[in-house]
Amino acid sequence: FAALKTANADALTLNVWTADEKLAAVWDFPKADLAQTATDVNLGVNEELSEEEAAIVDENLPADVTAQTVSFAHEGALPGKATVEIPRTAALDAGQDLGLYYINPQTGALELQETEVAVTEDGTLQFTIEHCSSYLVAAKDEMPDTPDTPDTPDTPAEPGTSGSSGSAGSASATPAPSASAAADGTVYYTCPACGTHDWTATAEGYRCDNCGKLESVKQLSGYGNVKGLYTPQTGAAAGSGSAASAIPQTGDDLPYALLVVLACVSAAGVGLALTGRVMRRRNQNER
Repeated sequence: FAALKTANADALTLNVWTADEKLAAVWDFPKADLAQTATDVNLGVNEELSEEEAAIVDENLPADVTAQTVSFAHEGALPGKATVEIPRTAALDAGQDLGLYYINPQTGALELQETEVAVTEDGTLQFTIEHCSSYLVAAKDEMPDTPDTPDTPDTPAEPGTSGSSGSAGSASATPAPSASAAADGTVYYTCPACGTHDWTATAEGYRCDNCGKLESVKQLSGYGNVKGLYTPQTGAAAGSGSAASAIPQTGDDLPYALLVVLACVSAAGVGLALTGRVMRRRNQNER
């Protein structure tokens, strides 16, 4: 991404392929929108949602509503605003007013993002994001009213500004995780337990250097003050490893042309299946 800032090109377009040579995603990063060029990003797509995310969808998605989910391998801020296209695997039409909903593990809700979702002439779903996580696409008029949130969902108030831990009615007993930017532009992941930003990868996950809190679900490698690399193992992918981890991380030490070749070729090893289905609310007796 750093090479793109000085390259004679207006944008960087990267294609991600599945192991059986099917197009999984197309990323387009406009040069003018790049900010964090040193950020390492895995542009793959997970095979499925985590168990926690799937439970949130089951709890919040109305019965008989057609929706499609997508879980990106990268968790956190992107180097800049990007337009992404993914195959449409659910019966979502161009005539519908589609919305992108962030599956928020902190609140257990589906939160509508401030971005438009379009169905392209090729039949893909296209939307613009600045942050990678897990999302759901559905028609807005079929979804219950939800608060609009910006398309950088992990940016709540800084630690210490949430409710008191002694009050049972407060919104949060501890600060929520935050992706905060320093004056030099570096983005840090805030520990929800102690409010610091220093993490070290271990065999079990990323551990906070200050208080020892373990983060085993999110990928923190793209944030500042994170040492080492841990690949989250969730859901059915735990036994076989993350299928998207075969995609090399993109650094600022590769020339532009080589960057494009490596990203397209190495992504061929990504095995994924985008989940497009009609998801129904679980029966109350099953809860």
